[in-house]
Amino acid sequence: MKKKTLSLALALIMCLGLTLPAFAAEQKTIYVQYVDVKDSSGLNVSGSRTAPAGEEKESSLRLESDGLTETGVFYEAWEDTLTGPYPVYASTSPVKVTLTEGCTKEETLQYIAGGEFEGGVDTLCVDKVTYNEADKSITVLQENAAFFEGMIYFDGKDPCTIREYYSQDEDTHEEYFWSSPSIEIGSTVTLSQPGTYCISESWSNAYGSTQALIIISESQPEQPVDTKPTTPTDPAVTVEDIPASGTAIASTQTVTVDGKAVEFQMYALKDANGNLTNYIKLRDMAYVLNGTKAQFAVGYDGTISLTTGQPYQAGGTEMTTPYSGDRAYTGGAQTVKIDGKDVAMTAITLTDDNGGGYNYFKLRDLGKALGFNVGYSNENGVFIESDKPYSE
Repeated sequence: MKKKTLSLALALIMCLGLTLPAFAAEQKTIYVQYVDVKDSSGLNVSGSRTAPAGEEKESSLRLESDGLTETGVFYEAWEDTLTGPYPVYASTSPVKVTLTEGCTKEETLQYIAGGEFEGGVDTLCVDKVTYNEADKSITVLQENAAFFEGMIYFDGKDPCTIREYYSQDEDTHEEYFWSSPSIEIGSTVTLSQPGTYCISESWSNAYGSTQALIIISESQPEQPVDTKPTTPTDPAVTVEDIPASGTAIASTQTVTVDGKAVEFQMYALKDANGNLTNYIKLRDMAYVLNGTKAQFAVGYDGTISLTTGQPYQAGGTEMTTPYSGDRAYTGGAQTVKIDGKDVAMTAITLTDDNGGGYNYFKLRDLGKALGFNVGYSNENGVFIESDKPYSE
């Protein structure tokens, strides 16, 4: 990462068991400002926050979207410490981001002409990342996944667009970077594709950065979906005795979900007879079933909690993994709260290189416990029917 580098969610109203159409989400504007914070050792590091009312003029970024809400924070490793916290925002609608600090074109040219210019905002990046809720960390998937629309001015070099600046080869980019860049105030980008994006902004010669994470998830269907919680079968989930640790085998599997083929990156355990049992990542399952009768929310307060019938809030780590190939696991019986009730299930946990944990369960166990059908046919292979209860 380059250094310094829903006021109201869609409401589902339940009346006599009937689901009424959701109200439109409210347009919301949030300002993000830089703050100085101290790490655990007392060292000054950079952070960001939602600007309090009345401090909008001291902000670095303005975010605008329907249903925009702050959902958490993240930190970033830098040298021997962590910087942050930085805010995390979520929306199911496109988010417009505007640079609210820096110099206008006229100011920049005036400073350069007067020989007083040492640079303005010199970093304004959009990287695509994954977000680990457990340890509040991010992993960069793609640098410069999107570009702000605006100009950059330099001392002694011709101006160029932000896109051109970040598309230069490394040597040319570094040459321009040392020519006192100044990114024009008011530059904007609109993020419309689902994904998790990290916005990084910094001022020349300043310490630290203003950063914000924006998670855009799939919008809900326009037609109301009957999300009345399915009644889970009295969980006939049998906890299997598996080794407490070992190697999980990477296993890409296609599952037909309500008639649509979906590819999952699963992990399998091999028993003493060489038979494989597949485990699916919990949040992948929640993500795919979101908006169906079998949808469920995922929470964590020391124990995984699942709430049937509630929409799932994507965190950016769904349908992807920060690792590949076979992977070490820890496993055994894990207690999960489902609608407030403790249910013991067989689970394995895989850990990424940063220590973030990912929980995997047997697909049929999830179907039994959450009340959706899982089956197999010669024609479709493994399939899920979200509108039918689990049946053996």
